[in-house]
Amino acid sequence: MSDWQALSRELGAWGRRPVNLWWRDDDAVEPSAALEALLEMAGPASPLALAVIPALARPALARRIGGTEHVDVLQHGYAHANHAPPPEKKSELGPHRALAEMTGEMAAGRARLTALFGGKALPVMVPPWNRIGDETAAALAGIGFHGLSLYRPREATSRFRLAVVNVHVDLVDWRQGRGFIGEARALAALVEHLRDRREGRVDADEPTGVLTHHAAQPPEAGAFMAELFARARAHETLRWLPATEVFGLANASGRPVLKRP
Repeated sequence: MSDWQALSRELGAWGRRPVNLWWRDDDAVEPSAALEALLEMAGPASPLALAVIPALARPALARRIGGTEHVDVLQHGYAHANHAPPPEKKSELGPHRALAEMTGEMAAGRARLTALFGGKALPVMVPPWNRIGDETAAALAGIGFHGLSLYRPREATSRFRLAVVNVHVDLVDWRQGRGFIGEARALAALVEHLRDRREGRVDADEPTGVLTHHAAQPPEAGAFMAELFARARAHETLRWLPATEVFGLANASGRPVLKRP
């Protein structure tokens, strides 16, 4: 059985139950050919959640996506700067600085993204390197954030008064030269999370998230996404959710709302 057949078989095992997925791309700063390739794939059936670095974001990026439908902006930390001393893993929002310093940066970043992108900028934090200290995460709601997105399946209950929705399939192989992880590994990870949801090993209500990095990944990763979107259209119960819906920031009419979890 081919890798794509394994995905189709898993989707078939869901029967008539809805299969929800979502797409997050990290490290956006400015327009580029690599980002353009992703934006061309974004549409009603493949909405994109673009994680933008506030301190580095260029006005040209806001102009490029300002009139683009089906693209929402999430906040990717503040400056994507590492403050963890070696040999600790990289982190911008870990327990290495005063909480007031970090909350000040996050609030300033939120204000800058709102000024640049208006209503496209959602109050959702995507910590650089998918790492955030518990104290920092607990402070997000108090400075106006509604959602948080990390990597790997979420806990059954959020501890932070936030809508936590993570990603589960990272297409970049960070340990092996930043290449594409390959079709087989990507599909295996996708099928694994879907199966774990279906069989109750993880939170079944968390949409399966696919993570891209337009500035770092090779063209093969983009080609995989294009193929995934094309094949997804053959499954009536599969739907790619916009970030507004993923994080509970839109009502049935599509207008933004804000309800604290």
